[in-house]
Amino acid sequence: MSRQNWQLIFLVGAVFNLLVAGAFVLFPTATLQLLGFAAIEGGVPANPVWYGLFWWLVTVFGIGYYMVSRDPVGNRGIAFMGFVGKVGVWVIATVLWVRGDVPILFELIAVGDLLFSLLFLWFLRQDSSARAGASFAH
Repeated sequence: MSRQNWQLIFLVGAVFNLLVAGAFVLFPTATLQLLGFAAIEGGVPANPVWYGLFWWLVTVFGIGYYMVSRDPVGNRGIAFMGFVGKVGVWVIATVLWVRGDVPILFELIAVGDLLFSLLFLWFLRQDSSARAGASFAH
């Protein structure tokens, strides 16, 4: 895949993270209700520290994906962190969904993370081939 395609994928990943985080931070009650979570008094879960920290990290990862979109090869380490992070989000969300702790719409968002993780892995594997002498432009 071409460098421009990878840049677009990471840019879309950044926008995805920033939109999801923004919805949960700016409109917590509405977003939680939309996804099927029980309405929570005050608009955030009982422990706002964990809620805030989680969405801050989603935002930081979104900034990282933007950085990768600007320089995919130079920010390869951030792409690897994104791969690990997105796989982790999907695994945790899936376990919680199977247990009945999160609604299906939240799981579907996590499936989006799984899809991005697979794209990030593809990038990392292709970039490794490029470093070994193959053309990055394929």
